[in-house]
Amino acid sequence: FENKYNVGVAKKSYLENINGYFKNLEWEIRRWNPIAQSIFNVFYWNYPEYIKKSVLLINIGEKNSTIIGVQNGAIQAVEELRIGIQGINDALIDQGISKKEWNNRIEYQVPRSFILATGKKVDQGQYDSILTPVFEGWQQDINRVINGLRKVFPFNNETLIFLGGSACEILYLDNFFEGILNLKSNYLNPIRNLAFSPNYIERNQLPFHPT
Repeated sequence: FENKYNVGVAKKSYLENINGYFKNLEWEIRRWNPIAQSIFNVFYWNYPEYIKKSVLLINIGEKNSTIIGVQNGAIQAVEELRIGIQGINDALIDQGISKKEWNNRIEYQVPRSFILATGKKVDQGQYDSILTPVFEGWQQDINRVINGLRKVFPFNNETLIFLGGSACEILYLDNFFEGILNLKSNYLNPIRNLAFSPNYIERNQLPFHPT
C-alpha cells in the first residue's frame, strides 16, 4: 500500500467520479497541483540538505499564490493563498498611480511598519500608505491558510520557509513572512545546483533574480 498514483483530470464531474471510486477502495485522495509539483522539484534537486526537514515552499504569483508543505522528502499538503502581485498594482491604480511598465517593480516594498514590528529598521517606502491595507489583507489570508494547514501538516519553530516566484520583486518580503509566522525565511534559487557553461554566462551575471 506504499504505492502512490497521480491522476490528472480536467472536468469536475470526472474528478468526482474518480474520487468516489477510490474512496470506495478506502484509499486516501489528495489534490495534485502542477505548480506545487514544479516548485517541489526545484527544491528537491537544489536543496538536498533540507529534504528530510519540515519546509514550507511559498510561491508568490501574479494573482494567486501557492503554499506547499514538505516533510521527509515528499509533498504533504498544498494550499492556495489569495494574494498576488496584481493586488499591489491594483491598489496603486485605484489611487491614480498609473504604471506604464507594469513589470517595473523596483519601488515595491513591504510597508515600513510591518518590518519595524520585527525589530528591524528600514526606510519609509514610497507607497507605504497605499500598500499598508494590501499587506494587512495578505497577513489575514496567510494566517487563515496557515491555521488550516496546521491541521494536516504539523510544523514547529524549526520549520523553514522558502519563497519563490515573484517574491523577489517585493523588498523585505522575507522579513514580512518571518514576522508573521516567526519562521526563518529564505529565497528559493532554482539554479543553485545548475551547472553553467563558462563560455556562456557567469552564475552571478543573470539579468534577473533567480526566483
